[in-house]
Amino acid sequence: MARITQPLFPIQVSKPKDRNYSLGDGNGLLLRVKPNGTKSWIFNYIHPTTKKRKNSGLGVLPDMILASAREKTVIFVSLPRMGDAPSLLRLKCVH
Repeated sequence: MARITQPLFPIQVSKPKDRNYSLGDGNGLLLRVKPNGTKSWIFNYIHPTTKKRKNSGLGVLPDMILASAREKTVIFVSLPRMGDAPSLLRLKCVH
């Protein structure tokens, strides 16, 4: 049986540790905390063609709040089902 992920709270404090660690919010959204204190939002997904796990950066914590990261995740969750990867979407937006 799959484990149920408890959603993160906006005021939840995550302090740096000796190693990188991640806090899961659900739907592939992770908050990665580095030893130097940097906190970044990561979207973890399975690539539609290679079937391998990939990570796509969404932004850094002070610049992107939890609500914005969740909104982007909702968009990104539907992309692999359509045969498009989140990393490709970012490239299309830049060019």
